[in-house]
Amino acid sequence: MAIILPWVVKHDMTKAQYEVEFDRLSNRGGYALKDICGYQIGDQAHYAAIWEQRAGPEWWSLHAIPYGRYRDEYFNRTAMGFRPVRLNGYNVAGQVFFATIWEKRSGPEVWSRHEIPESELRAQFDEREKAGYRLVDISGYSAPDFRGAQFAMIMEKATDGRHWGWISPRVREEYQKAFEKVLVEGYRPVRVSGFLHSGAQPPYYTAVLEKNAACHVEARHGITSRMHQHEVEHLNRTNRQIFVGGFTSHYGGGRDATPGFCPVWRRCEDGVIIPHLVDVFMKKFDVPGLSLAIAHQGGLVYAQGFGLADKDTGEKVTPSSLFRIASVSKPITAVAIMRLMGEGRLQLSDAVFGAAGILGTTHGRQPYGAGVESVTIQNLLEHTAGPGWSNERPDPMYEHPELNQEDLISWVLNERPLNNADGVGAEYKYSNFGYCLLGRVIETITGQRYDAYVRQNILAACGVTGMHLAGNTRADRRAGEVTYYDQNGGDPYGIPVTRMDAHGGWLGNAVDLMRFAVRVDGFGSEPDILNSASIRVMTTPSTAKNANGYAKGWHVNSATGTWIHLGMLEGTTAVLARTRHGMCWAALMNTRKSDSGDRGSLDKNTDVGIDKLMWDIHDQVDVWRDMQDL
Repeated sequence: MAIILPWVVKHDMTKAQYEVEFDRLSNRGGYALKDICGYQIGDQAHYAAIWEQRAGPEWWSLHAIPYGRYRDEYFNRTAMGFRPVRLNGYNVAGQVFFATIWEKRSGPEVWSRHEIPESELRAQFDEREKAGYRLVDISGYSAPDFRGAQFAMIMEKATDGRHWGWISPRVREEYQKAFEKVLVEGYRPVRVSGFLHSGAQPPYYTAVLEKNAACHVEARHGITSRMHQHEVEHLNRTNRQIFVGGFTSHYGGGRDATPGFCPVWRRCEDGVIIPHLVDVFMKKFDVPGLSLAIAHQGGLVYAQGFGLADKDTGEKVTPSSLFRIASVSKPITAVAIMRLMGEGRLQLSDAVFGAAGILGTTHGRQPYGAGVESVTIQNLLEHTAGPGWSNERPDPMYEHPELNQEDLISWVLNERPLNNADGVGAEYKYSNFGYCLLGRVIETITGQRYDAYVRQNILAACGVTGMHLAGNTRADRRAGEVTYYDQNGGDPYGIPVTRMDAHGGWLGNAVDLMRFAVRVDGFGSEPDILNSASIRVMTTPSTAKNANGYAKGWHVNSATGTWIHLGMLEGTTAVLARTRHGMCWAALMNTRKSDSGDRGSLDKNTDVGIDKLMWDIHDQVDVWRDMQDL
């Protein structure tokens, strides 16, 4: 087994030392801050922190927010779309400060307070718990001028069924008794906060608990700096440290303060935690079958099938099971376009229609509607041709299934004006039809059928030989292909999937998608089939209104270096992702659930849900098996 995602743990840093490390690791080294806490040594503030070279959402942190300024920071950050994930209060010479980490991501509703008096703690906790919230983080600290104890808390709506709990504040001996009791009940600490009540001995302790039999956990409370360093050197060889828990354990008259630590280590192995997370997900969404594959720096670290490929026959999903990959086809088409551009056979600025266009005037009636002859390859790649060709109205790719692609294009040109009041390229509107046109561009430039060119020049170059265009009907199923089940009343075998080729028609397995991803990821661990300039162009986000990071065939988060594409068709959900630190993944399943009125809901949409599942796997797996060649 190998722990493949590196991390750095530092403690007893002065403010200046912490800022140097923050700049070295976070600003220049690509490490994300995962834990931060402050405490007093002597008469000065010191800090402990954990950084990980692990992908994730955009984040923000500040380590010394004055007591009176935290509320303003809270409202500023929430207004920018961030949510708190770590909130540590600490007292230095009678003055309170907060160290905090925020992440820009969606998720359950969050409730947070930073100055709860001890007398109100239990009532606040009970009220939030009754309203359906679970405790995420808690920090006890001596109040300003040591006037009692106060608490900072983060809670979020409990939506994922995890069992959790807490140990309310108590002195060491009573905390130890409570700790031993919850261990027997299957709970393990994920946060342990030590603090001094009014600055006086003895320290008190409180903890956030989770019930997770899939992971081994080690925790300590109230240990010295020297013991913490010893445990770091010993446990960090085989476990991932997820929490430091530094606090002022003795004020020593104000100038001789000493620290204590309440660290937590965890060891979640891929072969245990992934089946657990997948099982919870599949039950939540009533998923018949699911397959996933994960790669790191060009090597396969996990591939597994779960559940049933066919509910009637009982056939099980395996890593080689074939699934319709829906809009995960778009990155494949985008790579094909970039390949042609790299060969000098195509340019982003090339017009698609008209006398000077690649497809000429062979489709539809002349003259073309407003803006049609201005549509370029770049507009199609970035979904900026115009609202009239988007999916907001009845998707053109679902209209007139009896028409072939050429006739469908003529029908759209005749009947669906672009309706782009601000001009072509001004606004992002997701368009399957635009990628259908890109397929025809590839055919015109190469003289080959779209699928033949892609199989021979893109997929084969990635070592992929088993991907094909999907068939439309149940009789068209290939050997090893799953059966599809739609939860929205759609008919998976009543849609023109083959006609959707370049935007949603490919059939493949999760391992083959990894073979594709690691040859276009820009890392060089496996030779890329595109040059670096083409990859840079492909992953440069559009500047159009509402593009929200969509580049050319990928949704790109420039702040985190993540590329991703989701896909859904009747009976199908898929995701393909590449992260900054060399990890890629794909997940495919043979069902779809979608709520058009609440498309962002984690509970109502399988595409949003499967995306979160893969990030949960990424975040929670600490130990991966040795890599295998792809």
